Amino acid sequence: MSKLSHKAQVASAQGDLKSAIYYVQQFLLEEQDQPLPRDNSSEKQQVLEVLLEILDQGDFHSRWDVVKLLPHWGVEALPSLMAILESDPEDPEKQWFVTRILGSFPHPPVIQSLIHCLHHSPHEDVVSSAAAALATMGEAAVVALGELLEEPESRLLAVRSLAQIRCPAVIEPLLGAVKDDDWQVRAIALEALASFHQEPILEQLILSLDDLAAPVRKEAVIGLGMQAHVFPEYNLLPYLQPRLYDFNLSVCQQAAIAISRLGSNEAAQTLLNVLQSAATPIRLKIDLIRALAWMETPYSLDCLRFVLNNQPEATTREIIAVLGRVESLTLRPIAAQILLDFAQTQPLYLTPEIKQALAVAWGQLQDSCALDYLSQMQEDAEPKVKLHAIAALKKLHSTQPKVSRGRLLYPKG
Repeated sequence: MSKLSHKAQVASAQGDLKSAIYYVQQFLLEEQDQPLPRDNSSEKQQVLEVLLEILDQGDFHSRWDVVKLLPHWGVEALPSLMAILESDPEDPEKQWFVTRILGSFPHPPVIQSLIHCLHHSPHEDVVSSAAAALATMGEAAVVALGELLEEPESRLLAVRSLAQIRCPAVIEPLLGAVKDDDWQVRAIALEALASFHQEPILEQLILSLDDLAAPVRKEAVIGLGMQAHVFPEYNLLPYLQPRLYDFNLSVCQQAAIAISRLGSNEAAQTLLNVLQSAATPIRLKIDLIRALAWMETPYSLDCLRFVLNNQPEATTREIIAVLGRVESLTLRPIAAQILLDFAQTQPLYLTPEIKQALAVAWGQLQDSCALDYLSQMQEDAEPKVKLHAIAALKKLHSTQPKVSRGRLLYPKG
């Protein structure tokens, strides 16, 4: 047999990586064709060193070829690969390739090395690849991380690692982690669980709405919003509604978003009730307005019409802005008419900033109902209002109305 290992070494030393990889491939083919096993550990080690050198110095394509070849060396290659992963952060591309190779070896030391990479690599692509490698190991990685969950000093690291592995095997240990004394562990576990759709998870999210820690309640609210379309038979509104009055503003804001995902008139009415309250802070009112707009139903738009006349200027401008961004062709004429009714019946509210917002909204909606009003705005004393009116008219003249106007529904006061 020709010394293919030597040829591979020479080609690599000369920088001819394509030839070096070819000789390695031929070496493997000859190994497979041998009728009887033989002691060639020395040659295999030499070829392994060639592949590691290419992995260290090669370009992307050469490294890609190495990824396909190195698994043939099995555990012999692992110490060198793990050393690269743990001590060579300056070459994220090389580390990315190493994580792909290590994913083929579900051994405890490899799992530990990938976990270390998850929490110490500054490169997002490397972290994602390490998480994907752990996910391919499935049960083996989950078992190892489950053991780390049992140790108080490693529990936070373990749950963060489990959260990166989005496979069903992590559900059971994560459900256990949501009962941990550390609120960070509970929050991370809930965030990961929310990406799975199972009734036990839904039930846990509901229970966690009353957690003493605001970040945990926030993750529970977000999770329920993500589950709403999966379990339409569950009425989640009674569970989410109290969180609109949470002591933590970010929980209230996420509750508004989650309730909007329910899409029902009852959900819209719930958001309207809080929006109307004088005790609701402006920041939350803005989120409630956006949540109603995201629903994009006739009822949710009419909820915005209902409060448009009774808001401070900041929230009035926000309502006008979100109505101008309605995407449904069926609802655009309704939104345009709401704004026209407001402009014609509430002249005292029409500051120059409000007029500009109206003009922008009508231009975006591209509905002809406001043509006459925009023509009048061209004569406004405020130059900026004139410019916005002219721009809106140009947009309206360049399009034709595509749908007829719908009829408004009137919410409860």
